[in-house]
Order: sequence, then C-alpha cells, then structure tokens
Amino acid sequence: MVEKSSSGDISRTTMLKYGIGGLGIAMFSGLFGYTYNYYFYNYSSPAYDMGMILGYTFLIFAIWNTINDPIFGFISDRTRSRWGRRRPYIIFFVPVLVMGLFMIFFPFGSGFNYYFIWILLALFVYDTGYTFVGLTYASLLPELTFDLDKRAKTNTLSVIFMGIGTILTYIIGFLFLRSVPILQLTAILFAIIGSAALLFTGFTVKEKRQFMEVPALGAKDAVLKAFLNKSFLTFETFNFTYTLMYNIMQIALIQYAISVLEVSDFEGVILLAVFFLVSFLGFPLMIYLNRKLGTKTTVLLFTCVFACTITFTFFVSNFIAVLIIVAILGISYSAPALLNNLLIADIVDEDEVKTGRRREGMYFGGNALITKPAISVAAFIVGIFNTYFLFNPSFDVHSPKYIHADTALLGIRIVMGIVPALFLAIGLLFFLLYPLNKKRVEKLKKELEELHSKQQKNRIS
Repeated sequence: MVEKSSSGDISRTTMLKYGIGGLGIAMFSGLFGYTYNYYFYNYSSPAYDMGMILGYTFLIFAIWNTINDPIFGFISDRTRSRWGRRRPYIIFFVPVLVMGLFMIFFPFGSGFNYYFIWILLALFVYDTGYTFVGLTYASLLPELTFDLDKRAKTNTLSVIFMGIGTILTYIIGFLFLRSVPILQLTAILFAIIGSAALLFTGFTVKEKRQFMEVPALGAKDAVLKAFLNKSFLTFETFNFTYTLMYNIMQIALIQYAISVLEVSDFEGVILLAVFFLVSFLGFPLMIYLNRKLGTKTTVLLFTCVFACTITFTFFVSNFIAVLIIVAILGISYSAPALLNNLLIADIVDEDEVKTGRRREGMYFGGNALITKPAISVAAFIVGIFNTYFLFNPSFDVHSPKYIHADTALLGIRIVMGIVPALFLAIGLLFFLLYPLNKKRVEKLKKELEELHSKQQKNRIS
C-alpha cells in the first residue's frame, strides 16, 4: 500500500490515477457552491428573509471551518498505517461527505428556525467529510514527485478533471436552479460519480514509506513553525482574498446574468462555457510560463489582469461585451487555478529543508483554515448586499423574472465587479512580499535532493 522508494519520479499512470480524484472533488464542491442560491431561490418566503438566514448561517459555520482544517491536517501528518498517511481518510470519509451533500439538497420542514438549524447542521456534516477528503487528496500531490515540471503536469491533470466536474455543476445549476427535483437527482448522480472517482484514487495511488519513518513534530512546534513561516503567511493572505473573490463571483454571477444581463438559459450556458473553455486552453500557456518565469510571477501577473478585468462588469450590460470580459477572466483564472497548489507545495519543500519532515497536511490544513472561511464570508457579504439593496427572488419559482427594487441592480453590479476587485488588490500587495521566486525555488530543490540523499544513507546504515 506504500512505496519504499524515495525517488521523486512519477509515472504517467500515477499522474492519471491522482488526477481522476479531482473529478470527485469538483463535483462535491461544485454542488456545494450552489447551497446559497439553491435555498435563496427555492425556499424564500414572505414570512422570513432567506438571505439573512443564509448569511448568518454561513458566518457561524465559518467557526467550524476555522478550527477543523489544521487539526485534521495535523492528524494526517502524524498518521502511521500500512495504507499511508493520506489514503485512509480519502477512503473512509467519502461516505460522510455524501451524507452532508444529501442533507443540503434534501431538507425537511420549513420556517425560520428550522432552516437555520438544518442548514447549519448540514454544513457541519458536509464540511467534516470534505475537509478530510479534500485535504488529504491535496496533500498527496507534493510528495508524489519533486520534479517541478512533473508536479505541474500532475496538478494539471487534476485541475482538468476538476474543470470537467465544475463545468457540469455550473451548467446544471444555472439551467435548473429553480427545479428542486432535478437538482436533487443531480446530487444523487454526482455523489455516485464523485465517490467512485475519489475511491479510485484512494485505492490505487501509493504513498512513499520514507515520509512516515521520520518522527512527526508535536502540536505546538507544528503550529508555530507553520504560522510563523513568512512564505506561508504572505501567500495565504493573497489566497484568502482570491478565494473570497471567487466565491463572491460564483454566487453573484447567477444574479448578474439573470437580473442585469437578462440572458436566456442558453446564453447563460454560453457564458459559463466560454469561461471554462478559455481556462482549459490557458493551461498549456501557464505551464510554459511557470517553467520560464516561475510560479510566483505567473500567478501575480494574471491575477492583476483578473482584478482589472472584473471591474468592467460594473459598467457594462451588453451580452457581447460581457462575453469578451468573461473570456479574459477565463484565461486569467487559469493561472491561480492551476498553480496555487504548486505554491503550497513549494512552501512544504522549504519547510522540509528547515525541519526535515514532510508536513503537507499542516500546510494544506492551514491553507484551508485561512481560505475556507472565505466561502462563508462571501455568502455573508452577498446576503448583506441582497438585503441592503432590496433584492429578492420571485416567490413563483416558475417565473423567469424577479421581484426587486431599482436599487437591486446597483447592488448586484457592485458585488459582482467592484467588491472582488478591491479584495484582490489587497491580496496582491501582500503577495508581492512572497519570497519563493523562481531562483529561490530552484535552490530549494537542490537542498531537498541533498537532504533526501542524506536520509537515505542514514536508513541504509
């Protein structure tokens, strides 16, 4: 179940086996991304403000998001089993993830108090499963290979499979957002496919034994060495703002398309298809630029382009103009989507040089600690804007139009175009301080090779 070799090499078959798991991650996270709009559009009532229920529910849920990821990551780093450190959690927590997804899409009862408690409980169950599965899946990547190019290609396969899952969830969500039976049927189907993909990766990808032979750090040292790491702190400040921006955009995009652009379902699918198709086409370019410019410079450049471009959605309401904007956003999005996990992998490599231990779980857990609450904060921000600018969906779910005040369109434009750009601008200022540029990463790889060679000689002796 684990490999003894310390080689940083990786076969194409293993790359594919790992990548397939990304389909499951995307199907679960993609459907979860519709939680806000699913309840907002289908379960709103004149008797209570669903936007506020969802906003405060997600805000409270952020507390659990804040504490569980580094704990689960620390547990994973310290796990010693014949299955490895990561794979047991992928295999055994998929059922918990499925249970949480079903709780989200199959609520019972009605009323303010009921929805508040039910949604909160569903979020807790879902996130427990998703954290263990998603965290350990991501933690597998850096230790599979230390070759920068092969690591990028392995991650590319994962992102491509994630993209397929994301496209499917976006299109189905956009077309059938107001059709509860279809979304529920989709939840069942995607749970089956997503579970199969994740279990396939969990049962077939082998871990390397030597990373379990080094004693793990204690809890205090593990936390302090991670959260006092300059590379980690500067990257995570940026990554929080990026995640916050993306989740605000994901929620607001449907409202923007329906109420501001007044697009048909087909035109909405075209917007999504262009965004993701251009993103996919951008992957080879990002791999090339990553090799030439380094990961930091590539992500920095295209995130700047993204921040500038998304502001134009505040000013325009023409479908063709927005289509061009979406295409530029797609190519810009492909850089952080493909390379952010590689930035964390570099931080893990730097940490191993300093501590002599592989601690992917702690760093990916710390990453989730900082970024996953952004999902809750995004829902809270959109909920506040919906309430303040008097935006409400029609209570007739069969109506293509929505009941809202004149101020609602202004609120949607602001939350779609201005708010994400402001958060990204703040994050980019911190990312400029991130120290692992191309030259430093290349030096790290040499130091890592020397460390592994020394550890191998010590094991033999």
